[in-house]
Amino acid sequence: MSVINFIHRSPEPPKAETQGNAGNGGAPQLISEEVSGVNEEFNQYMEYYMDMIRMKSKGNVLIVEDDEFSLMIIENAVKEYSRDISIITCTSVEAAVEILKHSLCDLVISDYYLEGSSNGLDLCHHIVSLYPKTKCLMMSSMNFPQYQEVVSKAETSAQTSLEFMEKPIKPSLIKKYLTSFFEDLNT
Repeated sequence: MSVINFIHRSPEPPKAETQGNAGNGGAPQLISEEVSGVNEEFNQYMEYYMDMIRMKSKGNVLIVEDDEFSLMIIENAVKEYSRDISIITCTSVEAAVEILKHSLCDLVISDYYLEGSSNGLDLCHHIVSLYPKTKCLMMSSMNFPQYQEVVSKAETSAQTSLEFMEKPIKPSLIKKYLTSFFEDLNT
């Protein structure tokens, strides 16, 4: 019997918490796997549904990662998900900002720790302020509670809820995230 892994997003915090959260507009959201045993018919339906989303998945994805091995894993997961997705890669916030000036991207997948003086969170805040239709997915080897603390201390006016995926990177989880992302993009 096969198993389906679902992407979970943390529920939106109550408004009182949102206002006191350093102006970031919402708590970061953890993207994680939860394994649930379900019947074979449901698994087949979900696989069919994910294939349908994958077939309609076209867009531009910017991957910002300075670790060559991690970059390869992310890039291959996106390519395996859909050959119709254009992938652009770079290793620093500065390079990503230059790319975004000239290329419209639907999704930016960024590591938190990057080359240069800025980090992935700085990049996401830049993107939200200048390109509100572009979505960011932050990845890091820090755990989710540490990431929440970093976001809560960040002084920013970005009004978004940031999604987060812990490393080590799981290609299957990236593909599940892409299914959710393109489902939302195409509706």
